[in-house]
Amino acid sequence: MNFTLQASDATSYYVLNYTGTLESFEWSPVADQWILTSTSPTKTCDVYGLCGPFGICDYNASSPSICKCFKGFEPKIPKDWRRNIFQGGCVRQKPLSCNSSDLFSVENHMKLPDRVIVYRNITNIGNCRTICLDNCSCTAYSFTPNTSVENLRFIACFLWFDELIDLAMNSSGGLVLYVRLTASKSDHISSGYMSPEYAMKGLFSVKSDVYSFGVLVLEIVSGMRNTSTINLPEEFPNLISYAWQLWDIEKMEEMIDSSDHVSDRPAMSSVARMLENQSSLDIVAKRPTFTVGVDNDNTEVNQLML
Repeated sequence: MNFTLQASDATSYYVLNYTGTLESFEWSPVADQWILTSTSPTKTCDVYGLCGPFGICDYNASSPSICKCFKGFEPKIPKDWRRNIFQGGCVRQKPLSCNSSDLFSVENHMKLPDRVIVYRNITNIGNCRTICLDNCSCTAYSFTPNTSVENLRFIACFLWFDELIDLAMNSSGGLVLYVRLTASKSDHISSGYMSPEYAMKGLFSVKSDVYSFGVLVLEIVSGMRNTSTINLPEEFPNLISYAWQLWDIEKMEEMIDSSDHVSDRPAMSSVARMLENQSSLDIVAKRPTFTVGVDNDNTEVNQLML
């Protein structure tokens, strides 16, 4: 489709090219030619759906490798991605189980995808997660306790169904998006202890173990598992989010497990002497906060809280 400029005295015009970029031109009498004055969008990741379904455009990545897939996904057409053609997007490596065993990966600093359904009567993140988990078509959710639209503030649960489109990540802002994944046995055993950069992107460093150690310390102090919602307030999806809330309001003492008393434990000096001298401690053993049990068929290990 072509358009012809009728007015001979026009001083500006716009061009929408095949990539979806809008270009603005103005006439310069001095240069005696049309000058490009602006383009929109100004950033590559602002182009709608650039990375296709389930594809994430990274504002902080260097072009042309600006698109990537979520954990548990892979490029739909790998040969196109190798040529930096991303419109085909990403597909799941394994289909969803469509039951309560599905997990959600935590994606931070996200520009939320298009085609959202908003539930305004949901008051906590736990209920938002349950609604998504109960619907097999629900592929992601997000929750914000303080949303502002046209000067009106409200609590909102955002749900997405089927494909996620127009996704982007920006380290300087954005919201948290929970993306639904199929859970394997290894996910249930170790997903709560891996650092986010390793679990989500496969990135490992000398500081990755610090995260795992911190999770273990929280579990020991609280007597709760990070990946279990048992004994957690329903608005918190895991122990880490609950710990942060208590830290933020200066009530960390509420994390301490009352069922495990300091007076019941020996000093480390006594333990060291026992190990060096191969002697026993003069204390009566008590049931620990955590135990580990194995299924009868020896196929799955379960960590139980007593």
